[in-house]
Amino acid sequence: MGTGTSSKRYGWEEDAQVAIATPKNEEVLRYYKRLRGASSGDFFTIGASQQQEIMLRGKTAMALMWSDYIQPLAASKVPRLGLFRPRGGFLGLAGGAFYINRKSRHMRAASQFVRFALTPENQTKMIEKGLCSPLKTAYTADVMERVPYARALHDSLERGVFMFEAGTDAEFVNSALTTWIQKYVRGEVSEAEALNNAQKEVLTKRAKPR
Repeated sequence: MGTGTSSKRYGWEEDAQVAIATPKNEEVLRYYKRLRGASSGDFFTIGASQQQEIMLRGKTAMALMWSDYIQPLAASKVPRLGLFRPRGGFLGLAGGAFYINRKSRHMRAASQFVRFALTPENQTKMIEKGLCSPLKTAYTADVMERVPYARALHDSLERGVFMFEAGTDAEFVNSALTTWIQKYVRGEVSEAEALNNAQKEVLTKRAKPR
């Protein structure tokens, strides 16, 4: 999110430059580790329903949450709940879209469903249920007035570049980062070692024919 880790503009750009091992990202890791001291839990130990319970207690300063889990919180009128897009010049999460498997035996029916789901009226209904619509046109003034988190979703969409998980190399990029950042958090390696090893692993796997 603005650290210059990748020059990708679309998830499938496998040959785009990767710059994981940088001084800027070392500072990101140090900042992340400092934040953990005040953490109520992490992605692996705190499930979505528990995140909602923690937010309802009103003792959280900041949380990154999916919009579909914010929806019931907004409906319950949590005191002092402010909704903002994540910081950064570019965001790697830019709306939830629909994909059809090219080997689908029901291509026509799937295509008809996608077109149905992407109609403005249905996208509006989905935003009201927490979906981050990929359509800028769905975020009308009326929707942003009625739905508390819609403006934050719209702001995220305006700054979205690609979706991390959309890339064909996403699985091993995620695996490398997860492995080495966890080792860093446990104190097994330094910031530089974690990032250098993650970058080396990604580039090695990219070079292998798939």
